[in-house]
Order: sequence, then C-alpha cells, then structure tokens
Amino acid sequence: MTMSQLELVDLEGFGKKLLRHNDKIFPSFVSDLLKLKSFKTNADDTFVVAYPKSGTTWTEEIAWLIQNNLDFEKANSMAHTERVLFLDEVPMTKCDQISTPRVFKTHLTFDYLPENIETKSKLI
Repeated sequence: MTMSQLELVDLEGFGKKLLRHNDKIFPSFVSDLLKLKSFKTNADDTFVVAYPKSGTTWTEEIAWLIQNNLDFEKANSMAHTERVLFLDEVPMTKCDQISTPRVFKTHLTFDYLPENIETKSKLI
C-alpha cells in the first residue's frame, strides 16, 4: 500500500474532509493509516480493538491497570490518553515513545493493523 492510494474526499453535507482507501471512508485525522501495517509490536503489547461506543474506554482502563499491577496512583497522575494511545489518531512516532507494557486502542479493521498483531501481541 502506498500513500497515493489514500484519497481525500468531500461527503456532501458532512462538512469535513474524509479519506478513502479501498472503498472505506475514514476521518482525515487517521494520520498514519498505511504505516500501521509495519508497526513493530511487542509481546507485552495489548490492543483493544472494538467498535466505537462499545465500552472501549472501560476495557482499556482495565487492561492498563492489570498490566501495571493496579497502580492507581500512576493512573491518576497521567491522562488516560497518555497511557493508552488511540492508533487511529496519534502519529506512529509517539507509539514508539511510550514505555512498556503498552496498551493501544483502535476502531480500525484488522486489515489495517500490524502484520504480526495476532501472533505477537494480546488482543481484546
């Protein structure tokens, strides 16, 4: 996949620019959509993959707390968005900067997620 396969589109009445790729429409903030395939995952990474509004944030919080030995003090000292990165929005460079164990959130379909996600990482 190349960046040239991403097409900026206007959806009548929507009022915002959208991206089209493989007949799927994405918000324009999906900045590194095509780079995700080559993202290097770790064995202790957890990915919360779900539809929007399906309890994703609760699940992320539980996963992060379990991976961090229920460290509520640390959880309260950091914003949720700093502890759990939303792959659909953050630049890939930021994903490499957070410490392990890492928890990621996405609403993308599996064909956009890292190649080795099902064999190397944990999926919820």
